[in-house]
Amino acid sequence: MVVHSEWEETKIDWLIFMEAIRNITERSARGQRFEALVRTQIVPLYSRYVLSQPPKAVPPTLPEVVLMEEILPILGNHVLTQVPQDSGGIFDNVFAQFSEFVAKWNSEREEVLMQALRKSTVYACKDVPEGVLSYASTVFSCRKCGDVLTYPTLFVHECFLRLTCPNPAGLISKKTRWKQEAELPALGGVLAQEAFDEIAHDVFQDARSWQPGSNLVFSDAGYHHTVVVLDLLGLERTTTTEELRQFDPYLECRCECFKRSKGVTMGWMEALKYCKGSHSYEGSFAVAVADKRGRRTGTWQQIQYKSLCPLCQQWQDDPREDVIWHYKEHGCSEAGAQAFDSWAWKEEMDFAEWIIDPAFE
Repeated sequence: MVVHSEWEETKIDWLIFMEAIRNITERSARGQRFEALVRTQIVPLYSRYVLSQPPKAVPPTLPEVVLMEEILPILGNHVLTQVPQDSGGIFDNVFAQFSEFVAKWNSEREEVLMQALRKSTVYACKDVPEGVLSYASTVFSCRKCGDVLTYPTLFVHECFLRLTCPNPAGLISKKTRWKQEAELPALGGVLAQEAFDEIAHDVFQDARSWQPGSNLVFSDAGYHHTVVVLDLLGLERTTTTEELRQFDPYLECRCECFKRSKGVTMGWMEALKYCKGSHSYEGSFAVAVADKRGRRTGTWQQIQYKSLCPLCQQWQDDPREDVIWHYKEHGCSEAGAQAFDSWAWKEEMDFAEWIIDPAFE
């Protein structure tokens, strides 16, 4: 039993504690309403948009869509007013303009790439040609792992994917946390940004988005080596990455980058991984033996794929896990989950092996 003197000494702490508990309960309820709205109102509209896109497209993730400045305030209003359904068709009206929102989102990402180009010695103080991001000679690299990357595959590079909604309370002490919980109610009918951050983290804990930071750089060496390949094959400098991939040149590597193993043969993108700068690029490659279509002959052995979930950008690469269940966790129906699994960006697992036809070895 607490005596009067003890109560007076601890009253303020108890009031803070009880207020915090009340706000935690309210926050939990808001989070549940928020998640229900996302599942019932956003996921169906978002799914239709994503599945209408061509293969290898990289649309915004579900959290990125939810956090768009055109959509988040509407969700927040529904959460506060506890409106369970979109009776006025507000979300339908918003998604009628969704392609414009995505265009803005995509232009912001591409501007990050353009800034990397402008910092390079190749394009410094020059006008960057329109459509340059799709050129085969536009090669980027990752400072963290050293991988060579091209557009648009760099948008799914593992080193560039980070949590969309990191835990805002991760570095806060427990005592400070209780005090903050007592200060996060809705103010004036509008959810505070801190409250939105809390809810978004609770709902999208594992979701990731493209945030390359300083790890993304333009590869001058990759550019110059690719130009040599294009000239060698008699292709235009404006040849796209996709066109060069379809041609699939198999090269004998002769430049200084391969001085320890000159004459080794490999594909274009594989060769770029070893290419460094600061030397003459002329004569770097010769075309290796290929069939009449310009392709290596052989077969893929032991191919297994991993797929990238477009909703959260987590790779699904464990054969023991049910990929369909993963999509259902996002609120997709059985049919929607099957559709997403078929549409998702897929890559060969690292242990897939290319076996060269012995006749061409």
